[in-house]
Amino acid sequence: MDIKYDQKLIGLAKEVASLAPKTCMTEVTVYSTGTLELKISKFYGESLYGYNCNIKSESENVDGVKVVLTNYEYKKEDTKNE
Repeated sequence: MDIKYDQKLIGLAKEVASLAPKTCMTEVTVYSTGTLELKISKFYGESLYGYNCNIKSESENVDGVKVVLTNYEYKKEDTKNE
């Protein structure tokens, strides 16, 4: 693959991992336009394979970084007996 990166990015990834909430998925994105985005996603309940869940998301701009917080909550299926 012809993608070059600075070794300092590995250190940055480790620092992000040490600062990120432990029960969440955290992503830092730098777009080619220079826009910075920090996404923190929290998953509740059972496995969310297939994304059968309720999603609540909010975002704000903090010091020039778009911060997106998203909660994924498992959607319980109706178990009505017919």
